Amino acid sequence: MTAGTPVPFDAELGAVLQAVGDHVPRSMTAEQIPLFRQLISGAAPSEEELSAGGAFTIETVTAPGEPDVSLLVGRPANLREPAAAIYYMHGGGMVFGDARTGVHEPLDWAAELGLVVVAPDYRL
Repeated sequence: MTAGTPVPFDAELGAVLQAVGDHVPRSMTAEQIPLFRQLISGAAPSEEELSAGGAFTIETVTAPGEPDVSLLVGRPANLREPAAAIYYMHGGGMVFGDARTGVHEPLDWAAELGLVVVAPDYRL
């Protein structure tokens, strides 16, 4: 498969793209996907890290479907009643990552606002 002309980036992102350009490829082939998955597999935070010293209860539940979907649920430990939720989908481009990828920021919001975080571990 061949790709066409790359989509232009916003000019303001030029400095960032230049800085990461030597470390992150601008395109990916199907053959490279297992390597990317392996590189980030050890980067996911543990349940202990996500709990932020007991500030959150972290659990994994299953949403039925075809196939079933695993959901990471982070709930402030002091929250005793039902609450609104942040539905967070990691930015792995449906290629790599999991429900724990990048979930620290939504957990910060949840702590501040008394919300629950729900993050799916969707198929890659």
